[in-house]
This record gives sequence, C-alpha cells and structure tokens, in this order.
Amino acid sequence: MTPSLFSTISFPRKAILFYLQLGFLWLKFNCVWKFFRFLALLDGFDVPEDMRRCFSNTVSIQEFWRDWHASFNLWIVRYMYIPMGGNRMKHLNIFPIFFFIAIWHDIELRLIHWAGIICIFFLVELLFTHVLFCQGAPLTLMLARRPLLWRHLRTLGACVMMLQLAIVNLVGFSIGLGGAKQNLREMWMESPLSFRLLMLFYFYLAASIAIQARDQEKFEEQQRRIKYGLVSARDGTSELVSAAAVDGSG
Repeated sequence: MTPSLFSTISFPRKAILFYLQLGFLWLKFNCVWKFFRFLALLDGFDVPEDMRRCFSNTVSIQEFWRDWHASFNLWIVRYMYIPMGGNRMKHLNIFPIFFFIAIWHDIELRLIHWAGIICIFFLVELLFTHVLFCQGAPLTLMLARRPLLWRHLRTLGACVMMLQLAIVNLVGFSIGLGGAKQNLREMWMESPLSFRLLMLFYFYLAASIAIQARDQEKFEEQQRRIKYGLVSARDGTSELVSAAAVDGSG
C-alpha cells in the first residue's frame, strides 16, 4: 500500500493494519528462528528459543524483553547488564542497553526515539512495582486478601503495557515518532467511540488470557517442585501466593 493511499483510509483500518504489521514482525522472526533452531537440533545443538511470546501476550515490559529475542537477551544480560551492576543498578543500566540495541538495529532517529520511550516506560514500571507492590507492603497485603480485585488490577496493568508496547514498537519499526503522534491524535479525535471501546476491550481480553497463562505456569512449576521434594506442599502454596502478590506488573 502506497503512503498516499494509506493516508486516505479511516483510522480504524489503519489501527488494524498497524496491529497486523506488528504481529507479522513477530511471526517472521519466530518462523525464521524456529527453522534454523530445527536445523541446529538435527545437528545436535540445543539452542534456546528466541521469540517466546508476542507483544499481545505479555504482562509487563520486563517480561516482554526477556521473551522477545530471548537468545539475544541472554547475551545482553551476560555481557552488559551484569557487568554494569545487574539488579542493583537496573534503573540506570537500561539506558545504555536500550540505546545500544537501537544502534545495533540501525542508526536511525526513529530507533533512538524508540529506545528513549522504552526506557521511560520501563522506569515508570520499575517505580510503580517498587513503591506499590513490594513484598510486605500494606497495599500488597490488602490486595492479596481480595483476589478478584487483585486480578482485575493485574489485568488492567497488563492491558496498559500491551498498548504501550504496541505504540513504542510502531515508533521504532514502522511509522516513527511523528507518525505515531498523528495517528494517536486521529484515534482520540476522529475514530468513533465504539472503535475505541472495542480496542480497549480487545486488549483487556488479551491481558486476561496472558494473566491466566502466567498463573497456570507458576502453578505447574510449583507442583513440579512439590512433586520432586524441592519444597513442601505448605511452603509451595505460600510461595505461590507471595509470587502473585509481588508481581505488580502482571
């Protein structure tokens, strides 16, 4: 589709095309990696999975970057993240890491914008998680006693993360910062209310499925630990509750 033709279509159609473009980006990388991973397995090499989850199946920015290009993330953690201080300096070392990743892709202004926006969103998530959802905090304990409210808040947080990731990846890998500003303006001023509500409802459903999948994974992991005697059944249940309580972003 030519830019002149693209500019004439309505925003709802643009939004669907943007979403499909991001989905295609993930699918392309995933298929390429799985093909060559299959060849490596035939040759006796067990290389790690790479594109483990799509952007619409994530519950936090931190989790997204652990799963997107997961093999590259292992290299980043070993040779950049840990030498720069690891978790102790997480709020600072994300800046050189993401700007390095931007330049690693290509030296373009839109990728520099992408890295800066990612770092801002990342800092907000770290601050939000640290202040409101640290283990033992009164708010965390109160929400742990209200599982339904806690689940809806986690889902809402994951929904916000998905929207942020969709926007920032469009900035970096599709329409740039100027295009993102223009289309966000169109979304709130020109698109019908029904479309905006439907879009939010879709992301909320996707976030609900992602939350359910993470809870199921944690439960199955805990059951395996209990089965093989790594923890007692009582300790396993306590750890499962604690893990859900401190997982503020998802």
